[in-house]
Amino acid sequence: MLANQLNRIRSCAACFALVVATCSALVVTANAQGRTGPRGLNACDLIRDASLAARTLDSHTRHKSNGSTWLSCEYTDIEPGTYNLNSHLDVQWRVGFGFVPYTSIAEAQKSWQETYGKWQGKTSESASSTSSVSRLRGYGADDAFIVETTTSEPGSREAMVYWRKGRWVGTLQLRAPLDSKSGGVEDAQFIMKELKWAAFGK
Repeated sequence: MLANQLNRIRSCAACFALVVATCSALVVTANAQGRTGPRGLNACDLIRDASLAARTLDSHTRHKSNGSTWLSCEYTDIEPGTYNLNSHLDVQWRVGFGFVPYTSIAEAQKSWQETYGKWQGKTSESASSTSSVSRLRGYGADDAFIVETTTSEPGSREAMVYWRKGRWVGTLQLRAPLDSKSGGVEDAQFIMKELKWAAFGK
């Protein structure tokens, strides 16, 4: 049963990431807004600046992934010239940040709350992995919760934050080798504090 719960958690995380990526591609294609969005919003600048300020994962996540846009951006330890679909599985270090706009704050609140409701109170443990879910308060976003997962094989720690700021809903994702003691809740909290939330307006 616990293994099934973990699989559902991972599946939900993958689905949310896919939704963010898909929406990003659609909005960029439809609006052709170039490298930045409204008010100069740029996911790459926001996550890069916050990671550097927080001194978290920055020395290991220097390479921007192909396909990054102002709506969804990722930095990893894989150099752009060597990056492909197979090397994506070889990523040891990752920091990613993405968001989508809703038409109103109320709509964004409803969406975020529905997602949080599906995760709230869930924990999972198996022979090779452990996952936990907790609420984040006071880190700049209006609403946020985090899913932390550690796996013994291949040995990694991942943190996925689901957040809302005004009418924007998005994710912050971290990954690091398990023996580095990075990529968890503490690192996510540091980055959340350093993100320039004012860029999203009211």
